[in-house]
Amino acid sequence: MNKNNQILERAKIKHRKGEIYGAIKLYEKIISFGYNNHQISYLVGTAYLQLDNHKKAIYYLSLSLKFKNDFINAYNNRSIAYIKCNENIKAIEDCNIVINIQSNFVSAIINKGIALKNLKHFDKAIDCFKDAIRIDENNSEVYNNLGNVFKDKGDKDQAIKFYNKSISLNQKNSDAYYNRGISLHETGEYADCIKSLEKALYLNPNMNYLIGKIHHSKMFLCDWKDFDSFNNKIVKIIKDGKILIDPFILLSLIDDAELQKINTKNYIDHLTSNNEKYEKNYRKNKKSKIKVGYFSAEYHNHPVLFLIMDLFKNHDKSLFEIYGFSHGPNLEENIWRKKVKPYFNDFFDVSNKSDEEIVSLSKKIGIDIAVNLTGLTSNHRTNIYKKRVAPIQINFLGFAGTMGAKFIDYIISDKTIIPKEMKKNYTEKILYMPNCYQPNSKEIFELKNNKKFAKEDFNLPNKGIIFCCFNNNYKITPLIFNSWMNILKKVNNSVIWLYVTNDIAKNNLKNEASSRGVDPKRIIFAEKISVVKEHLERTKLADIFLDTFPYNAHTTASDAIRVGLPIITLIGKTFSSRVAASVLNAAGIPELIAKSLNEYEKIAIDVALNKEKLLKIKENLKDKSRNGLLFDSVKFTKDLEEIYLKIN
Repeated sequence: MNKNNQILERAKIKHRKGEIYGAIKLYEKIISFGYNNHQISYLVGTAYLQLDNHKKAIYYLSLSLKFKNDFINAYNNRSIAYIKCNENIKAIEDCNIVINIQSNFVSAIINKGIALKNLKHFDKAIDCFKDAIRIDENNSEVYNNLGNVFKDKGDKDQAIKFYNKSISLNQKNSDAYYNRGISLHETGEYADCIKSLEKALYLNPNMNYLIGKIHHSKMFLCDWKDFDSFNNKIVKIIKDGKILIDPFILLSLIDDAELQKINTKNYIDHLTSNNEKYEKNYRKNKKSKIKVGYFSAEYHNHPVLFLIMDLFKNHDKSLFEIYGFSHGPNLEENIWRKKVKPYFNDFFDVSNKSDEEIVSLSKKIGIDIAVNLTGLTSNHRTNIYKKRVAPIQINFLGFAGTMGAKFIDYIISDKTIIPKEMKKNYTEKILYMPNCYQPNSKEIFELKNNKKFAKEDFNLPNKGIIFCCFNNNYKITPLIFNSWMNILKKVNNSVIWLYVTNDIAKNNLKNEASSRGVDPKRIIFAEKISVVKEHLERTKLADIFLDTFPYNAHTTASDAIRVGLPIITLIGKTFSSRVAASVLNAAGIPELIAKSLNEYEKIAIDVALNKEKLLKIKENLKDKSRNGLLFDSVKFTKDLEEIYLKIN
């Protein structure tokens, strides 16, 4: 055996043991000696694929195919790398080559189905997976991927059914446990979700996003037993450059803008290969109307749409053409979409279109400015921006932080949220609105509500101060809850009214109150009200809104001001922890902005115990909600249009 063969055997042994870096080093050493063939290039490419270095994987697998153009294993693995790079059409081409050579090659059939799913060709993907089942009916991966198709279609129950089938065939399929956990989270079954995710963690401790998903699900249950442990682990691993937590989840856990930027950049690099260069192509014809595309997954009963509806209505149609692109669910009773569609020059449901199809449509229309209203929240389509859906691309409203992407040019904000010294924590250039960055529609305020509520309708006491917080309960951290309990102790006969809808979270909060020496009966729970005007009407029954931290009230802050309810907030160092302060500045009551937890508690106690002060603030808010800058949607639209005109 010659020297090269000896090194190759050593490399293969390391590869089989999972010592991937060591194996690659030896493989590349052989290649540097001028010794290469289809097998060596294949092994190097496969090793890089295992390390998620997809571009190098494609390079070496392509080299292998130059040596041997019918090597089906190389085609198959390259199809996986193409899928990871979101090059799904190329992946399908490779899979078809394999299937034409060997029609029962199940892995290639599965990969083709995955690529078709990514292109939103759901029926064709299902057909692929059915073909795979006919060849191998006990293949766990086929059922896992069938679950993914139905998950993307929005049929969570059917998705969970297929994940269960996948797990029954392979008890060690960590991906199926993970995917089932995500679907269970989305259906509100948080306890079962956590069990499934913890099983995935046991099977694969290095799986991306897993620890963050478990932590987030525990927050929905107000289960804080491991809160500090999870947070410390998250901070350490993010700083090590690993991808541990979805950027949206991090917003509600840690008030550190630099850490959020690092995490988001890591996420974007993993999602889109963010190391490429992107060039902006500015409009040449300045005389025609500017075409603005609003891309969103929230064209339904959603806070983002409630905030921005008046903007669409008020746009100056002599200067702008506006187009709506929906890549989120189109619910059967979508009265809000029906209401907003007439405000656009045209409206497109692109939820079942591929990234390439969306980009092609946008270019055909000639969109000049793409406004991303979803950011990195549910149903985002970040890859369309990587493919440059418009010459100018803006992050606005839906995601409270930097997107960490070179291909997102701007973020819209204001000087309260991103002061000069904090600009370094954003990869985008900052576009400053002169007042609060958050639009607010008068539309909702003007909705007539015939239903009136009394305190007894919600088991609220007729005497004493009613504190409230209508933020989602995953935003409640042990830190802020502790302050709430301190406030209740100082304000006799007070209660706190919280928006919590699951029984486990309710019981956990009661136990947390008891452990802090507060009668759990002083916590009253508000259930979900789907009718916006009725929710606003019940909000009027509270006396003081206590904000969460580090993820503030955003839409709920505007709602509070809208109905004349004072909101006390703690301002932090991140976008998500400064929005309520921006709202309060625009409402003209900056005295309710605290800079420390002690000050937060002091302000709340002082306002609660001083009836004249509370009444004065409420009277001031009544005027602001009708005549103040916060709800002047016409001025807001003109200010934003000035920004569009300057950057275009």
